[in-house]
Amino acid sequence: MGEAGRDCHDWMGVSERNDLPRVRRRTQWWVCIWGSDLAKSTRLFRVGPMFRQFRRFLTRHDPMHHWRSHLKSSGGAVLGLAAIGGLATWTGLPLLMAPLGPTALALSAHPESPSAQPANIFGGYFIAATVASGAQALLPHAAWAAAIAVGVVMLLMLLLRVNHPPAAAVPLAVFASPIAPQTLFEVLLAGCLCLVAVAMVMHRVPPRAVYPRLREPAE
Repeated sequence: MGEAGRDCHDWMGVSERNDLPRVRRRTQWWVCIWGSDLAKSTRLFRVGPMFRQFRRFLTRHDPMHHWRSHLKSSGGAVLGLAAIGGLATWTGLPLLMAPLGPTALALSAHPESPSAQPANIFGGYFIAATVASGAQALLPHAAWAAAIAVGVVMLLMLLLRVNHPPAAAVPLAVFASPIAPQTLFEVLLAGCLCLVAVAMVMHRVPPRAVYPRLREPAE
């Protein structure tokens, strides 16, 4: 066995030692790639660090909660969207817009988040509807205008501190399926009212949560 082969064997043995921590044994992997000429073409690649870096992309950061909380959150989102659907059937308006889905998730599962507060929801959607209506009226068939509109909506929400990520999708929805500005404002207002009202009632059911969030005292 050549020098490279002995090194490969020794390193592989290190990764199989039982006295090392389990995580370290799993990540200290060594791969030997042998060329046509064993003595000259042997190359060693350490892939352990690569896997450790890749593992960061698979790390989950959401906190763990009881399954009852998740069931309550899912049920609240269903009730809110069902209320919007019933109102859409009664009024004949296209109230079930796609951005309202992630808004229901934020209200139900993350009531403590700043982006789930009423000011952020109503303010974010008002900005989005205004910008989307203006962009669609000026450049109705320009796909790049939708991208610019999304950027403008994001900038205004961040500057005015009413950040609500689902609202940034409104320009995309408007350019994909054009809708009259007045109808757009009515649809988003009705949808937000339904979702916020359901969230206020739902978070008073155990396990309870404070919603809307109380104003934090000034430091």
